[in-house]
Amino acid sequence: MTAFDIDWAYMRRGSIVPLLTAVVSTSLLAVAVTMHREHRDLHAELAANQLAVQEDYNALVVRRRLIDRYHERYRQFHEQGFVGIESRLDWVEALRVSTGRLTLPSLSYAIAPQLDVAAPVRSALAADDVAVHMSRLELEMGLVHEFDLLRFVDVLQNAAPGVMRVERCGLKWQNEPGATAAAARANIAANCSLEIFSIVTSDVRIEVARQ
Repeated sequence: MTAFDIDWAYMRRGSIVPLLTAVVSTSLLAVAVTMHREHRDLHAELAANQLAVQEDYNALVVRRRLIDRYHERYRQFHEQGFVGIESRLDWVEALRVSTGRLTLPSLSYAIAPQLDVAAPVRSALAADDVAVHMSRLELEMGLVHEFDLLRFVDVLQNAAPGVMRVERCGLKWQNEPGATAAAARANIAANCSLEIFSIVTSDVRIEVARQ
């Protein structure tokens, strides 16, 4: 053996440990990279899920606040008759009561068929759950004084169910020019058109279907 000959046995004995160390290190590094990638993907998925859950929770909180805010008002509207099926008999009774309280000389009325109307504001939460209806009430009255009309509208709104809006009113003096008003007769003829509004919601439709 010369000085330039390679001792392969010695080389094998001296390199086997570094080679094994390098192989194990490379394997561990590959496993670590793979696990890091999987955990990163899992973290991104969990973060996206958390964001979606947070958005759902925020929406639920908003809906809850809306319910708490408007439930009492809805209950009052329901008791008022504004929410529910329109009762024309109640309106006829309210007209009779109002006329009796004010002792109007005369009153005649006509209620037109109910119509569907477009709501001035649509709720994204209610969607198509709310239907708005309107009936037109035509009134012809004999009044002693002009203020009888204002008093009549005020008494009628308090006695009748639902919500009404005065669309128009016309007054015409009945006596001869220059004549004084009499306390027991119709000195003024009034012709008014009123709109009666009611709202029907899904719970009302279910309640009516059960009856």
